[in-house]
Amino acid sequence: MPALFKIVARSHFRQKMLVDDAHARAMLAAANIDLVCAKQDNNLFYLSGYASDSSLCHFYDEWACALYPASAAAAGALIVPDYALAYQVTRPTSMPDLLTYGSEWSSAGILLTEINAGVGVDTALRHPLRELIRA
Repeated sequence: MPALFKIVARSHFRQKMLVDDAHARAMLAAANIDLVCAKQDNNLFYLSGYASDSSLCHFYDEWACALYPASAAAAGALIVPDYALAYQVTRPTSMPDLLTYGSEWSSAGILLTEINAGVGVDTALRHPLRELIRA
């Protein structure tokens, strides 16, 4: 059985964070909060830059979450379904880590497997998407 989450490392696919790290971490420390788990649209976007159509239109329940730790020693992460990888190529997260979940037999999983194998139309997005899939 595949792991529930796949860690995707993509330091060169990162955008600038919207949140003021120093101020946010000071506020969390003052309130004795170790971790923020943000899933509402505005909070998710502010912490991670993630605002895909599937998330904003609520095609599914809240399936994405930004994990923002109070400690700078811990890496934050964005958790998204595998079908959001194409969105991450065009609109990368600002979070240090990207975790994906999904199934190899889902429509998204089958499509990503085909893209990774080189099947389909070759576009400028193919190479960066392959990098995310293979990470």
